[in-house]
Amino acid sequence: MPLPTLSTAQIERVIQQLAAYIEHQRQNYRLGAARLSLSQKDSMGSFFAEPVLDSTRLVVLAGQRVHNPPFYSELIKMGFGLAALPNFACMAAITVGVEKLVFAGAKSDECRQFLGG
Repeated sequence: MPLPTLSTAQIERVIQQLAAYIEHQRQNYRLGAARLSLSQKDSMGSFFAEPVLDSTRLVVLAGQRVHNPPFYSELIKMGFGLAALPNFACMAAITVGVEKLVFAGAKSDECRQFLGG
């Protein structure tokens, strides 16, 4: 299914809604976020500079998932198919902002190894 053509105003609205969603997620998970452990920093050290790792926070969700943005219904009305929209509820991990990682139950071996389990 081809993606719909959006007007400049529609694109700006989607960008604003996405930015608000990301900020809401950052605030939502801020209190439960923890600094990376030394082993986590070691495993990521060849990919990221130390100041980035020092400022990164991690949240592991137990028995819950991140919800899809509430504006998805508007995108569907604009002509986007569900397959064109990322399904956050099915993702093992997401980044909210540049310094918070949210793991929704580590499933892959890579996630388990990163989380130290």
